[in-house]
Amino acid sequence: MKSIFRKIACLSLAALVALGALTGCGKNSYVSKLNEVTEACNPIVDEFNTALKNFESEEGADQIGDILDRLQTEYKKILEVKAPKGYEDCTEKFQEAADKLDAGIALYKEALATPISDEMTAEERKAYTEKIAQGDDLFKEYQTAYQEGINLVNSK
Repeated sequence: MKSIFRKIACLSLAALVALGALTGCGKNSYVSKLNEVTEACNPIVDEFNTALKNFESEEGADQIGDILDRLQTEYKKILEVKAPKGYEDCTEKFQEAADKLDAGIALYKEALATPISDEMTAEERKAYTEKIAQGDDLFKEYQTAYQEGINLVNSK
């Protein structure tokens, strides 16, 4: 039963930060700061994937929730990076991505708050799986908006 969360969530977060490769010279302070945030998120995603492999208890669910909190906090730093003139549209895309990330994490946390057991009814399993799937959809929307922001940065 615990594998429901593992199978679905692992697929989303495996690529969560991988899309965020910025190009451009290191002289551009904005690009450098965005890269710093992206690079800081990568180990958190790795930790999340490791925690999913060991997801067997309520304590494991709490650990995953804590990791998601850290990822959310770290990603929000991208919104603190002051965009130079002409990059305001990039900031708007990163805000859109952050909103999707927040919503996806909220759904994951709702699912994690549900005790998983072999005694779950088919209806409870379906509701749990649907919540994870909705979270995955929001993570995909996050990835799309984030990549669009990256593409905007790279096009300037």
